[in-house]
Amino acid sequence: MNKKFCPKCGATDKPLIKGFCLNCFLQDHPEIVQIDREIEFERCKKCGRIRVKGSWVEEREENLMEIVLSKLKLKEFSKPEIEIDFEWLDEASGNYKAEIKVKGEIDNQKVEVKRETLLKAKTVVCDPCMRLTSQYHEAILQIRGGKETAKKEFQDVLLQVNSLLATEEKKDSLAKVVELHWKKNGFDVWIGSKHAAKIVAEKLAKKFKSKVTVSSKLLGRDREGREKYRFTFCVRLKEKEK
Repeated sequence: MNKKFCPKCGATDKPLIKGFCLNCFLQDHPEIVQIDREIEFERCKKCGRIRVKGSWVEEREENLMEIVLSKLKLKEFSKPEIEIDFEWLDEASGNYKAEIKVKGEIDNQKVEVKRETLLKAKTVVCDPCMRLTSQYHEAILQIRGGKETAKKEFQDVLLQVNSLLATEEKKDSLAKVVELHWKKNGFDVWIGSKHAAKIVAEKLAKKFKSKVTVSSKLLGRDREGREKYRFTFCVRLKEKEK
């Protein structure tokens, strides 16, 4: 009975993949796992977010994985499992080394392949930060009180506004204060995101058992001809009962 052997190295004690032992098969088929040696990604120098699939997101491991997976190409594998470990190289460059491990089956044999790539950070200014630096704001949040409302109360409300915006900023890069204007009976906050301003106004109104008054101003039209508005959300603080 003829014993199966690897025609390249002559091994007879190893399982064969497409007629070759695992080591020889991997040497002759590097294309089964392909990844560029270097992958460039964009990082905003102002907010620290990175661009992934056209969106600006926080620099987290799961988002870095999306960048690597978008460049990773597999062939022959069935039921592949992918593990990626990141090593931050240095603060000056902000680059990462990514170690990729692919496990799966080829020709009914278990196969594991390792690759490395360098994630190179390209410093840019993201679109939201570019807008904010030019005082871009989609909404104005107005906080108003009565004659008896103390400055300390307004300051406490402003702290709450900032806290609520910090939560929204995790999902919306424009959820930031662009300008603050103190008024005789309250303050105005210019906010980059209309959506975030609305959420903050509604939460404050609920907390202070008030309501939100909404108005809008037509600013013009965008490049597609759609009308552009700036919204004002006003929340009035109720006078304390004497």
